[in-house]
Amino acid sequence: MFKQLKDLSAGDEFEIELGDGSVKYYKVIDTKQVSEAESASVLFSQSPNVKNQVNLITCGGNFDSNSDQYEDRIIVSGALQ
Repeated sequence: MFKQLKDLSAGDEFEIELGDGSVKYYKVIDTKQVSEAESASVLFSQSPNVKNQVNLITCGGNFDSNSDQYEDRIIVSGALQ
């Protein structure tokens, strides 16, 4: 799923299966591509009008072979349905 995070946009839906087998359903409220330096502040933020939110993160942007990592992070925020 994380490879496809970049393809999600507001209104899309996804599900997360928990360790006990139960499933939680979320609707995407925002997708952002930010620099690695900015990623922590975005990842740990919460939308003011959303009570139960999950933020998913994966690598994105250009790959820097010198540092052996991607320059950006893609963060998708979802609201529990």
